Amino acid sequence: MQPRNCFYCLKYNETRSSYPINQATIFLDSITPRCLFHGQYLCDVCKTGRHFNGITWCHNCKKFTCVRCSDQRISATRFFTYTYYYEIKCAYCNVLLPSLEYAEYIGQHPFQIGDIHPPFSINVWFPLETPSKETTSSSLPSREQLEKHEIFNGRKRLWEQVHKPSAEDIAVSSAGTLTPSETSVGEIKGRKDLSSVEKWSRIAPIWSERYPDFHHKELIIPHVLELLNPGKNERILDIGCGEGKLSRIVAKRGAIVTGVDPSDMIDFAIAKKGNKKITYFKGECGDLLKNEGKKVFDKIVANMMLMDVDNKTLENIFSCIKKMLKTNGIFVFSILHPCFGVIPVRRSLKIPFDSEKNTDRIIIVDNYFDEKKFSIELVKGHPTDHFHRTISTYVNHLATHGLMIETMIEPKPTLEQQQKYPREAWQDYDRIPTFLIVKARKIPQETLQK
Repeated sequence: MQPRNCFYCLKYNETRSSYPINQATIFLDSITPRCLFHGQYLCDVCKTGRHFNGITWCHNCKKFTCVRCSDQRISATRFFTYTYYYEIKCAYCNVLLPSLEYAEYIGQHPFQIGDIHPPFSINVWFPLETPSKETTSSSLPSREQLEKHEIFNGRKRLWEQVHKPSAEDIAVSSAGTLTPSETSVGEIKGRKDLSSVEKWSRIAPIWSERYPDFHHKELIIPHVLELLNPGKNERILDIGCGEGKLSRIVAKRGAIVTGVDPSDMIDFAIAKKGNKKITYFKGECGDLLKNEGKKVFDKIVANMMLMDVDNKTLENIFSCIKKMLKTNGIFVFSILHPCFGVIPVRRSLKIPFDSEKNTDRIIIVDNYFDEKKFSIELVKGHPTDHFHRTISTYVNHLATHGLMIETMIEPKPTLEQQQKYPREAWQDYDRIPTFLIVKARKIPQETLQK
């Protein structure tokens, strides 16, 4: 293989002629071959190598902190070919510091100031004088600003390659591993064949501690509560209640809640109960119907669980809803968005694969009509079962069981959420919806017969 120059060195040289061009020694078969200077740095907190745009160096404590181990914010500033960089809070000193990509621009990279002497031969660039900070805007850069000024953009890099042979293969090679939630998709060979419920029971101790994560806390639960609008003394059934977070919130608003879940996750809900207005039932929805068949609910909610059950169980759940929801009662459910949120349909690549910037992410949607079972590792080493279905499949289940859609929400993070959680929300969840939340009403029988 012929020697290749570092992608970043070449781009920086286009804006600073004094910038030295180093030979690439890593990721040589990708769109973005890199020198070790523009490689990965080991975070002292999580002990994981991170792209230099997602990690900072503290000159005081002499330690690295990455964006996944501490708070961060976006600084909208033009430098080299960028329009923004991360400011990351040092996990040890609690001060905001620039990521290494901007630290290099202002001459504060640990290789430049001598905090660390690289154990490899490399040409290190030194600014002749400290560059002045050119603020792009007072807030997050707009999409227009990014497209006008940001040369480093995953979609543009891929577009530059499409005229070349086997560009798609090159892109996939460059992307390497997928995003964290997608890294371990698929059945794992040699693992004991457990039922879906048993798989959820196995991860219950860990998942109950992690929940709610960013997605549930910021994008799902607020909208579910908005559509459910629980009132005082309303009888509400929480199907697939898990560890009980939503049940507890609804009960605090004065509703009388019944939570049902067949997995051991509900054991943690029972332990955290703390409210006499909540009753938990361990079992399937059909089991609850057999035990309390005469009970009728004002409202029913199924939060992020309908895509976790097979077709037979899904049909049983809708049959139970038809029998247990009062006429004109409300049914609210949230799911992974069938078009954009489900892994068999959506793939996300980053170019380079380890970049921590969402502007480097490319989202590919395909095979929407291929309804099938898939697996996700919410807890590493322990896959859980999930089922992709089209939107029409869910809508037809509603119609068949006398439920009419009133409202649909495709959650998009607010500007405040994008600023508070830039790595999760900005230029990511504000591009396509990952979740779908639906409110439906049970239609009177006489209306259905007309």
